[in-house]
Amino acid sequence: MASARERFCLPFEAATEGTPHHHGRRGHLGTRPGARLTAAADPDARAARGLHEYYVGAENWTEAAAELDLRVLRNERVEIAHGGGAIDLAGVNDITGAQYAHPPDYERTLAGRDQSRPVVLMAHQPVAVHDAAPYGVDLQLSGHTHGGQMFPFDYLVGLQQPVVSGFGEVDGTPVYVTNGAGFWGPPVRVGADPDITLLTLRSTA
Repeated sequence: MASARERFCLPFEAATEGTPHHHGRRGHLGTRPGARLTAAADPDARAARGLHEYYVGAENWTEAAAELDLRVLRNERVEIAHGGGAIDLAGVNDITGAQYAHPPDYERTLAGRDQSRPVVLMAHQPVAVHDAAPYGVDLQLSGHTHGGQMFPFDYLVGLQQPVVSGFGEVDGTPVYVTNGAGFWGPPVRVGADPDITLLTLRSTA
């Protein structure tokens, strides 16, 4: 029997138009207390926590997101069926959650799943791939880096994260890192254009 990786086309294509069937966000829902969330465009939208959610109160943000039909995957996975096929979409808490008694739990999130389905993992920081790879993750989606944002941050980020922007492969696991649409610290981007990525997943079966 072919493996999930063989049945699923990797790397995935990045699409620039059309309506996504499923919407995933990889953290930074909140960056400051009192900021507003707007309703999710897709009722099937899912998200994973980033570090800034913990800084401003992760539980409050998670509850607010749920009221807007945005489900936050906290060390859990869901089956996503579409067009006669299915994948597992998983999300782990950010590494920063360990400081707030909410660490990422890869065993709970990824162990014991149906191996006939590919699994896509949302993990805010790309470095999480080192812990996720042993569980046979077919694709990890991350953010956090802002694409390096500006010199010399891009070099410093590269020392901490195995992939800074776009596609990469770490420990045999494909990783896609979006630059995101915002910034951290100075409101400046140099050589790291903001983006909101739409990925099209295509089965090879």
